[in-house]
Amino acid sequence: MKPARILIAGSGYIGAALAALLRNRGHTVWTLRRTPAPHDPWALRGDLTRPDSLSLPDRLTHVLFCAGLQRAAPEDYEALFVRGLQGLLERLTGDGHDLRRFLFTSTTGLYDVTDGRWVDEDTAAHPKRETAKYYQQAELQTQSAPFPSVIARLSGLYGPGRTRLLRSVAEGTALRVPGAIRYVNHIHRDDAAAALAHLALLPTAQPLYLVTDNEPADRNELLCWVADRLGRPHPPFADETSMPLPRGGNKRCSNRRLRASGFACRYATYREGYAALKLGTQK
Repeated sequence: MKPARILIAGSGYIGAALAALLRNRGHTVWTLRRTPAPHDPWALRGDLTRPDSLSLPDRLTHVLFCAGLQRAAPEDYEALFVRGLQGLLERLTGDGHDLRRFLFTSTTGLYDVTDGRWVDEDTAAHPKRETAKYYQQAELQTQSAPFPSVIARLSGLYGPGRTRLLRSVAEGTALRVPGAIRYVNHIHRDDAAAALAHLALLPTAQPLYLVTDNEPADRNELLCWVADRLGRPHPPFADETSMPLPRGGNKRCSNRRLRASGFACRYATYREGYAALKLGTQK
């Protein structure tokens, strides 16, 4: 394959890992963020909420929109995922880029499912949270863009630097949930980056993929598994009335379409992924 000229718009936790992976494969990759890494000639400074101020490389072949927000206000989500994304698409169109693919990283949080059933790309998404609705608007804008596009709905990310669950068990603050099973859907950062690279460069791609590992986890079993490997007691059960439903609801996300495209997770389940984080060294 001829090396691609790729812009990663939003180079945070997942975008930085994705850039490193694609560069190692011989592609030319620029990263764009408000605070770029110093001394990196391929790191561009730019604010996606102000597309008119962006200075973009020429002759781009792929753009991967990987920007994200955490604990931000709804208006920040609108500024980035609705107005910012639309402005970027207009800039790319106006500048005459003939993209082979535009990839937008979305979220499995679009599924308002609370009964533990399976969801996949054919499951209707009816988000109730305001922030998730902005992701849905961004998906529609991506699908309407004048470029071949792919939407990747990511489940929860974990990996180096994201060990909150491990810390909660190690510190004795984790709680198991009584009653019906509550599922956790997640994917190791390195597998998520590899999946996005795979989808960006796939010769023929479907418009939507769920990017998650092979096994939705019973949250209680996951906590006990971690506790066993840390040599800690199993977390106690919480008072049932004090445990609200997690923000992601309660569902099991299927990665069948992603696997059928030829992708295989290095960390197929949380067991392989958390073991790679050297659980015994967590404090």
